[in-house]
Amino acid sequence: MNRSSGIFGSAARASLAAFLVPCLLLSQPAGADAQDRVPVITVEELADDLWVIRDGLGSGNVLLYDVVGGAYLVDAGSPESAAAIIATVDSLASNPVRTVISTHYHEDHLGANAWYAVRGARVMGHELLAAEAMRDTTIEEMRWERHRANPASLPTVQVTGPSLIKSGQPDGGTVAAIQKLPPAHSRTDIAVLIPAANVLHAGDLIEVGAYPFIDWWAGGSLRGMIEEVDHILSWAQGDQRIVPGHGPVIGAAELADYLEMLVTIRDRAEAAIRRGDSEEEFLDSHPTREFDAGRGGEASGRRFASLVWYGLSRGD
Repeated sequence: MNRSSGIFGSAARASLAAFLVPCLLLSQPAGADAQDRVPVITVEELADDLWVIRDGLGSGNVLLYDVVGGAYLVDAGSPESAAAIIATVDSLASNPVRTVISTHYHEDHLGANAWYAVRGARVMGHELLAAEAMRDTTIEEMRWERHRANPASLPTVQVTGPSLIKSGQPDGGTVAAIQKLPPAHSRTDIAVLIPAANVLHAGDLIEVGAYPFIDWWAGGSLRGMIEEVDHILSWAQGDQRIVPGHGPVIGAAELADYLEMLVTIRDRAEAAIRRGDSEEEFLDSHPTREFDAGRGGEASGRRFASLVWYGLSRGD
């Protein structure tokens, strides 16, 4: 059996396009259609001073940590839900938001940063975030283009390595620990640990209830995702909780299932590539079959398999 002449056959190209469009439209400026979407805010309380906020539109999970001297946000959400999330944050926190930490460059996670910057908050993010967010991206195979981010949403403080944020109080400890990650979901990933609550926000390295997006076009790597999820799993024992980029908060058992899914599909794709299978033959083998039920069904699995093939066939 021979590989197809290009990375995508026609069926596979359509499949990957269907995967990319909903993921990547969040990186576009909000237009008329976006304005018609109304946020439906839900709040998940993790502790007396710690909440996960969701907008009901598919934007990234917002983690609010209320600390004396200034509250913290890990990811701020998208521009279209900024007003609703800000109102929710103001109703929950006793202290104004003084620090926003962006887990990566996608607009559904940092697009609302500008609103907090205007209020005087510092914005922290990976040292490569600004360069990636301000880069026009064209994916020729998909006929897709992402426009540059709003400069006001970019970090004012660059994360260049492991960082500890102290409370500033005489008897206070570490408020947050920030870890810059190797390329995984993208080349701009960081994870944020709240030690007092044993809570880690992993950004889009982890997605629950759906297949993840590997942003090959921004330095993403399936190998990196697997390695970093494995590292988190080695930590996530006992009562530790993990906030994914999207979906409900999970623990070690759910994370182990997620890792098994990534490894299994990678192994199947690599085996197919070694055999010389075409992309269509790989997709028709239903390589995600036992994982589809909890992640959107067979069509979603096929789209993710096509995304995996895209990167692995290029040598990731």
